[in-house]
Amino acid sequence: MGKRISVQQLPKPILLKKFTELYGYSADAVKAKIRNGVWMEGQEFCYSPDRKIQIIEEGYRRWAFSQSPTAQRTIQEGYLSKKTKFPNVEPRKKSIRIKFYFRGQPCRETLPLEPTVRNQRVAHQRLTQINQMITLGNFDCAAEFPNSPNVARLGLLPTHRRSQSFGELADKYLKINKHLSAGTLDGSCT
Repeated sequence: MGKRISVQQLPKPILLKKFTELYGYSADAVKAKIRNGVWMEGQEFCYSPDRKIQIIEEGYRRWAFSQSPTAQRTIQEGYLSKKTKFPNVEPRKKSIRIKFYFRGQPCRETLPLEPTVRNQRVAHQRLTQINQMITLGNFDCAAEFPNSPNVARLGLLPTHRRSQSFGELADKYLKINKHLSAGTLDGSCT
């Protein structure tokens, strides 16, 4: 199992005002990146308990200096429908479509969920998991969406994943979330 992370090891998020002073972004530019899904909650930013935007500097630097096409979310469509408050989640008549980039290519996948606000939130959480798996390099599009036209378009073959032990899953969780602040991990910065 992975080693324990102390509160001192977690990155400390900074308030939006301080971030704009340090890095030269306007508050509107930061809010646009969040609204358009360029920055992901828990990766580049989080909310304080009183809903103020806080920037995770390590996540911002990773985003700013990344050369990986899958990590460069600046080229994403940043779709935000008037019907949803969740970036890259599109409610349809009887389903929900999510949008993400995989291997530098745009992908759209339909989830068999009724387009309720709760299901849109579930779809957004699923999209966040997919983006995290892509960042870690362990996303298997063919296994996640075996009937998708993207599987053939990207030249992927369906694979069968073996079961993972609790220890392996815990290690992955810690690796994905090592940049989160203590407030985010204990639920006070949601």
